Amino acid sequence: MRAGADTRTPPAHAQAFCDKLRAARVDCMVDAFAGVGHLLTRDLKDQEGDIDPDPDMLADSQRHQREFLLSHQFAPVPPTPKGTRPSQNSKATRP
Repeated sequence: MRAGADTRTPPAHAQAFCDKLRAARVDCMVDAFAGVGHLLTRDLKDQEGDIDPDPDMLADSQRHQREFLLSHQFAPVPPTPKGTRPSQNSKATRP
């Protein structure tokens, strides 16, 4: 995932990292999200403080991550509700 206006991790760096992984025969995918900054924040002036992610883009990126993991036979762990602790057995698994 990369944000088009990210000033913390420039898009070219994310793509170069993915290209190196592919050269090493590791599957990698880079999704581009235009108009948002680091961690999909909508506040392009402050990409280091309180992150305000775009909710639609955040949901879309999470869906893409789940699909990528499932395509590699990993079963993602469901999110833990706030205020609870994950159990010791809550690890991503391979079927």
